[in-house]
Amino acid sequence: MAFNELERLRGRFPTRMKSYNVAIGAHEDDLPIFFGEEASPLASLSKEVNFIDYVGRSNVNSIMVPVRTLDGFADEIATYSQQIDLIKIDTEGYEWEVLMGAMNLISDFRPKFIQIEFNAHHLFRKRTLLEIGEVLPGYILLQLLPYGSGMVERNLLDPFSNFFAFSNFVFVREENLGDLTD
Repeated sequence: MAFNELERLRGRFPTRMKSYNVAIGAHEDDLPIFFGEEASPLASLSKEVNFIDYVGRSNVNSIMVPVRTLDGFADEIATYSQQIDLIKIDTEGYEWEVLMGAMNLISDFRPKFIQIEFNAHHLFRKRTLLEIGEVLPGYILLQLLPYGSGMVERNLLDPFSNFFAFSNFVFVREENLGDLTD
């Protein structure tokens, strides 16, 4: 399973990381996670994403998992660092819930960058980049272009910015936009 791989990696770098066998969401709870093969990257807490043909064919299994919030980790994180530069969220359609469970952490730590994956999963979850951007005031939206082609600023109000395609986006705190060119 993915957690076993993470544990192997932690064994190589024991002072550089901690690992937790939990899912991240909006509330602390126990929820089913839907998955296929143990090494599949398509596992999700969202049953709706199984409407995507290739995901639904894969995610035929489910188990109950503990769910925590990033806000719940805030005190522990603060013992290691006074600063968070990056939050990366790639949760197969569950990005909104992860953000909702991180609003205090984002407010307190003011990370420079919040990266999310945005794709067809969000169509079935009925979430848009505009909606995500509205809960991240003070951040500018950039799309990470494929094949190392760089980044381009996107307008949250432009319908073309809300295409449900395989895309990675980064919300950059306005005052840190210059950090990308330094």
